[in-house]
Amino acid sequence: MKQLLLRAINKNQLLILSQIEKDIGSISSILINTSKAFNISLSTLKFNAKVLRKLNLIEFGTVSSFKPDKLTELGKLVIEIIGNGYEDEIDEKQIKVRERK
Repeated sequence: MKQLLLRAINKNQLLILSQIEKDIGSISSILINTSKAFNISLSTLKFNAKVLRKLNLIEFGTVSSFKPDKLTELGKLVIEIIGNGYEDEIDEKQIKVRERK
């Protein structure tokens, strides 16, 4: 199951899931901070956040209806199944970004 999830969810989506799991705040602030920290385009992260919301892995509001961002029960299950492996995936991405700078 873990391998299937790692193939179905890309690294940017994994990164968003992990940041939402760790951080408290609006989806915008989390995506902006993630964009700066990992040198990933903000528009890419916004697109991937919308995909995760459509997959019912995360919840967040809009400008007109505020709702704090959070992992859904399904999102929590995905993180639980992937386990510590997702951190390795993210660390690998971070190392590659830092090498390019």
